[in-house]
Amino acid sequence: MGNTYTLYEKIEEERFLDANDSKLVENVYRKYSAPLRSYGLKFCGKPDMVEDAIHDVFVDLWSRAKKLRQLEHPKAYLYRALRNEIITKQKRAIRFVLSPDTSQSGLFPLEIDRETALIKSEIQEETLNRLQEGLASLSENQREILFLRFNAGLSYEQIAETMAIRQQSALNLTHRAIKKLRSQVPEPVLIWIIATQLLR
Repeated sequence: MGNTYTLYEKIEEERFLDANDSKLVENVYRKYSAPLRSYGLKFCGKPDMVEDAIHDVFVDLWSRAKKLRQLEHPKAYLYRALRNEIITKQKRAIRFVLSPDTSQSGLFPLEIDRETALIKSEIQEETLNRLQEGLASLSENQREILFLRFNAGLSYEQIAETMAIRQQSALNLTHRAIKKLRSQVPEPVLIWIIATQLLR
């Protein structure tokens, strides 16, 4: 698992951003609104709050479209902007006593696409159960990093930017998470689950 920001990703982003300002935000929304929504729901589990946060992120982006072109990692910027917006809304909700549990950023549940895993392989149900237990035993930060790395496809540099942590911390958290999961299931099974993007 390298942390290289690939040439393909760089070319893809440059081509994607090569649009006039009036089309840029529309392009960004079409490409990233769905994955951002998935991430937001993992982060706080409140659909209305997530939708409001996504709306606010893109309203802000609309007024500052040129800024997006200047970013080294626009994808990571979007994830971090949404993360920060959700945290802001959670804090505001606590102040107005709208919900007593919004002080937490959620448990960041991470699950296996069990149906696909069982259909596409000979992995036993018992093995999937052990892997799911292993995922549940990880810290919230570890589950969030696994999601950003293997579902959203962010590099470690982008993950560090998104979560406002050092890149080495992102690497260490991922390494410890994978090591813990390896103790639950055979390594080939874990590699297959990750490679086929069945973590969701």
